[in-house]
Amino acid sequence: EKWQKRYVHQFRNSAPYLHFLEVYHRFIVQVVVPLVGRGEGLLYQCPPTLRCQMPGVVPMGKPHRDSDFDAHHGAEINFWIPVTPVWGS
Repeated sequence: EKWQKRYVHQFRNSAPYLHFLEVYHRFIVQVVVPLVGRGEGLLYQCPPTLRCQMPGVVPMGKPHRDSDFDAHHGAEINFWIPVTPVWGS
């Protein structure tokens, strides 16, 4: 719908979102590239997929390996980066 496209456009052009993407790109360059050993030819998803899990709520989906799905390349690497404390919650 029109309002949804307008909202997404407004969100993707907002200062906080653009700042998030800058931080994400720095993370790729400063953390991921040194871990994988090469930056040339490195492909990465942008924007990244973010998943939120609220405490005490049953997670959506079930445990799986991305390699179980044809859409995922065998050399794909996922990074789990909690943005809040996750242990003992």
